[in-house]
Amino acid sequence: MALIIKNGRVLDPASGMDAVKDILVSGGRIVKIETDIPHESGSEIIDAGGCIVLPGLI
Repeated sequence: MALIIKNGRVLDPASGMDAVKDILVSGGRIVKIETDIPHESGSEIIDAGGCIVLPGLI
């Protein structure tokens, strides 16, 4: 089952990213970081609006 973390402020010092994005996690790995990832059937959704998300710690 995939997990989509929506609307979090993504901070990644390695890439210089500091933006509101969605993160798709599948098979225990980050698969995609972009704006407005579509909901996949059976995916768990976490609304991270107003939260800071650090991909290296997921």
